[in-house]
Amino acid sequence: MALVGALSVAAAAAPGAAVADDRRERLAQPISAVWREAPGRTMFARLSTTAGVPVMLDRRIDPTSPRTLEARGQSVREVIDRAAQAVGGSPYFFPGLIYIVPAEKVGELESLAARDQAAIARRDSTLDAPITLSWPALSSPSELVTRALEGSGWRVANPGAIPFDLWPPMDGGRLSRREWLTVLLFGFGLTFEESGAGVLTVAEIPPQAKQGVAAPRPAARGRAPARVSIEEQRVTFVVRGEQAGRVLQSLASSFDLTLKVSPEAEARLKTPVTIEARQRTLDAVLALLGEAAGLRLTRAARQVAVDAQP
Repeated sequence: MALVGALSVAAAAAPGAAVADDRRERLAQPISAVWREAPGRTMFARLSTTAGVPVMLDRRIDPTSPRTLEARGQSVREVIDRAAQAVGGSPYFFPGLIYIVPAEKVGELESLAARDQAAIARRDSTLDAPITLSWPALSSPSELVTRALEGSGWRVANPGAIPFDLWPPMDGGRLSRREWLTVLLFGFGLTFEESGAGVLTVAEIPPQAKQGVAAPRPAARGRAPARVSIEEQRVTFVVRGEQAGRVLQSLASSFDLTLKVSPEAEARLKTPVTIEARQRTLDAVLALLGEAAGLRLTRAARQVAVDAQP
């Protein structure tokens, strides 16, 4: 079994002035729209298309709760601000991505972004090269970090420090590798440090960034988050209409699980499932998946037996 779609990374020259001007113009253009009891993801999908820039929601923003919003001739940028407020968030406008974060966290992101910009201005690292990053549904942040670093000569020393999660698809966001790492880790309260030649360490966001002060480039390794056991990890994801087998395979890949599938269960792995899990344990998620697909999923350590429910 394999995930539908593929992670995609494309490196190229930075966007030219004409592209940047076009984006500014599109954000400044007036828009008229009405959303009544619409999920946040529906609003942002429309605004992303209108702005010509992908919109990514922080994992702490609920994309499913219904919202009502009316725009009459306001700029796209203003409407994005209002839509973000409606879901308890605030937008950060990267040149190639609009990132919606919890309103109380935007100061932290601004601090980390200022740190990144100072490093990018020196242009002394392959981390500063812009890349376009896309991924399919059910991708995990750990694999996205690995993809963002492909071809850069850099690696993460402690990838196990990145918590497990499953994310909705993203198409065509464009940032420097450094900025992508900031975005991919930010929702967990994490960032990264350059801890050696070609080596990065995942670490907690430093206190000065949490206070809204630009985080300095660390000279030495900071405190890395403690690795959480498989029983303690919490999973947050929303799956709608995906085949059970693809969801299970994604979980297996992210948690390094071995699947033992009985012949009777194989047909049921093609069952489309809809699951919403927020801060649930792996075993709780397996129970939800099994119930939705008519499967009995039994985990022992890192092996999962997959059988058909009678």
